[in-house]
Amino acid sequence: MRIVLALGVALFVGGIVAACVFWAGVNSAGSVAFALAGLAIAFVVPVVIGRFGNWDVPGDEPAFGWLAKH
Repeated sequence: MRIVLALGVALFVGGIVAACVFWAGVNSAGSVAFALAGLAIAFVVPVVIGRFGNWDVPGDEPAFGWLAKH
């Protein structure tokens, strides 16, 4: 799960960087920004929907043992 979120964040940041490059004048970066933003949405939205699907379900909170390890 963390890998998917990290990949989504990396794609989102890449999309922002490509959008800035497009804004700076490189015309080919526009399609790259659009593709990276679309991929970021494709990775992050299912994770968010999965989290909301377990909202207020008993057992979805971390165990106390997990909290004690950190």
